[in-house]
Amino acid sequence: MKLSQLFTLVPLLWGAAAYADPNWITCRTDSNGYPFEYASRDARYSEEQAIRGCQSHPATDNRECQININCDDGRYNAPVLSCDTISRGRTFRYSSRDVSFSREKALAKCKSDPSTDNRECEVNLRCDTAIPPTTGRDLFQYLDGTFQATNCPNCFLQVTRYGRDIYGDMMPWQTSRSYSGGPQIISITGVDTFVYRGDHYRLRLSPSTRPSRGILTMDRLTRNAPNVESASREVILTPTIPACPGGQVWDPARSRCVPVVITPPTPSCPPGTVWDARLQRCVSVVTPPRPVPPRPVPPRPVPPPPVRNWTCSIHTFRATGPDLEATRQQVLNTCARSSSGYVCRASDVVCNQ
Repeated sequence: MKLSQLFTLVPLLWGAAAYADPNWITCRTDSNGYPFEYASRDARYSEEQAIRGCQSHPATDNRECQININCDDGRYNAPVLSCDTISRGRTFRYSSRDVSFSREKALAKCKSDPSTDNRECEVNLRCDTAIPPTTGRDLFQYLDGTFQATNCPNCFLQVTRYGRDIYGDMMPWQTSRSYSGGPQIISITGVDTFVYRGDHYRLRLSPSTRPSRGILTMDRLTRNAPNVESASREVILTPTIPACPGGQVWDPARSRCVPVVITPPTPSCPPGTVWDARLQRCVSVVTPPRPVPPRPVPPRPVPPPPVRNWTCSIHTFRATGPDLEATRQQVLNTCARSSSGYVCRASDVVCNQ
């Protein structure tokens, strides 16, 4: 096994065991579609090992390994921004947590293709813009719904939340047939990454042409199983509350800042009176009569347990009674009084309760 494969595998196994311990910090990064993670009780050590595992892989970019690092303790959780460009009808896209790096890589991919035009690659370059505060963990509030797959015009991914779990199901439009064998659980692995049917995905949010809306896209990072390559849906963004100057608050009905209405304190009243806001004066308090406590109900006696009788038998004779020895002796006496010629021995008596 190569050293790069070892760094890819070991952190993933350690990270899975660390989820049960809240003191462990997991750091994750990815490059060129390869995810890496490491978990330990020291956040800086987890960060270093995740980056080291990423940079040791021969198919990754060292700079991207550092840019895409994110940890459970909230550090480096910048949103993922994508840049894409089009030339000669072909689309080139790159995503990372640094928009300048995404722009650079998207242009490089476009210009390196022999069938494209360099000037057209530059003119058609477009990058996502972050929509604060809808970044990081807040992206998963928009996950429920129907995503349209980009690699199949009539295929959709239905994402549904059941309690605390999220499930996804791939199916063609307006049919009950499932491509994925029924709903499969979606495991959230980072602030904007998750695992579905063995593949890692990343969420990104880009502006929509309609106001107060955005396009939520899930991009596939690994290819371990037949899966949806990329899917997106339009979502209604949670409105942000603008900051208001001192002495004012935001009024959503008027969509503007309004002065804070200060309610004057309630005046103090003499004992036996209370302040009446309608009359604007102190009024007497009518003391209600003290309630009579209910009479205690004596506990109901516990009934004695039912009496279980013993049944003893020997040969064809049987006797029943509450006492074992008395019942055994009774059936022996009955046997002895009979003239059938039986031998009546105490060891032959069988008793059951």
